[in-house]
Amino acid sequence: MKQQRRDFLKAAALGVPALSLGSIACAKKTPPPQKSAPPAGGSQPAAAAALPEPPPPPASQPSHWDAVAYNLQRGANGAIPESYMKKIQAADGIQKHLGKHLPYRPQTISAAVPAGFLPVMWGDPAKGFAMHPNAGKSEKNPEGHWYNWIKVAIDGKPDTEIVTKFDNWPQTSSAVNGKLVDAEGKEITAERSKQTVYLAELPKGLSGEVRLRVWAHCLTHGEYLDFLTVTV
Repeated sequence: MKQQRRDFLKAAALGVPALSLGSIACAKKTPPPQKSAPPAGGSQPAAAAALPEPPPPPASQPSHWDAVAYNLQRGANGAIPESYMKKIQAADGIQKHLGKHLPYRPQTISAAVPAGFLPVMWGDPAKGFAMHPNAGKSEKNPEGHWYNWIKVAIDGKPDTEIVTKFDNWPQTSSAVNGKLVDAEGKEITAERSKQTVYLAELPKGLSGEVRLRVWAHCLTHGEYLDFLTVTV
C-alpha cells in the first residue's frame, strides 16, 4: 500500500490526472498485451493477388476502333507491365511509349519479303510515334528487347490465326518461323535497330486487299494490338 501511495504522489507531482489508488493498483497488475500467435501449422500470410489476366482481343474490328484507347485500357488490365504504364500515362507517353509499340506495315522495304509473309514495324512516324528500338540480350537486360511473337488473323476470323515466333535478335534460329531484316538493307543493328522489320506469316490463301488483326508481344513492354488493311 505504501508503494501505491508513492505512485499516486509521483503522478500528482508530474501533473498526471489523479487516479484512485485502486485504479493504479489495477493498472500495475494488468499484464502487457500479448502478440498474436502464428497461424496453426506455421502457414504464412497470403501473397499479394496476381494481376488480372487481360481480356482476349476482339475477333473483329469494332465499329469505332481506337487503337490507342484500346491498348491503354487493355494495358491497365494487365497486358502491359505496371511500371511501363506509368510512362505511357505521362504527358508525352502516347507518342514516346504506347505509339512506338503499335504495328504498321512500312511503305518501302529494300529487303525482299518472302511470299506468304507480312512485313511489320512498330511506331509509325507518319502518326507522330517514336520508332521502336530493338536490342539483343545483355547483362542489363538478359531477355533482350524485341517482339518474341506475332499473331496474325483475318479480321472476323480468329480461327485463321497464324503465330510467328522470334527466338532472338538480330537473328532468329531455324527453330522458329519468324525472320528479321532491315528496312533499308543496312546492318540490322544500325540506328539503334529502329529499322528492324519483322516478317510474320500470313494466313493461307490471301490475295488482294485484306483486313488483318495483328497482335504481338514485346518481351520488355507487354502486348499490343491493332487492325491493319494491307494488300497481299
